[in-house]
Amino acid sequence: MVAVLAGTADYGRFAATSIAVCNASRAGAGYGCIHPWDNYTSAAFMTACRSKVEEEFSAVPGFDPAQLQIQIFAEGTWPNNRVRVAVNYPFETVINWGFLPSSVPVSRTTVLPMVR
Repeated sequence: MVAVLAGTADYGRFAATSIAVCNASRAGAGYGCIHPWDNYTSAAFMTACRSKVEEEFSAVPGFDPAQLQIQIFAEGTWPNNRVRVAVNYPFETVINWGFLPSSVPVSRTTVLPMVR
């Protein structure tokens, strides 16, 4: 019974981490698609977009910002510009199950068109 409860808890934590990664990717891409940038403002844009991702993901219990990997890309040319935000974060189980890996990378990439 304890193993079933521990497995359920780990699965719930994995689902919560997966949803948080998805939401963080969407938050970064959402910010990026409505805030245009150019060569002069790209550094400030990347910093602001990265902070939106970290802000969204910071609600996850046990969040370690050093393990959060964020990649932000600008694609296309006007009027077909897109912003791509890829977020990766490793999920670690509470219990070493032996037959399952103790660390699983969770990743999500969101691509949104520029609206301005």
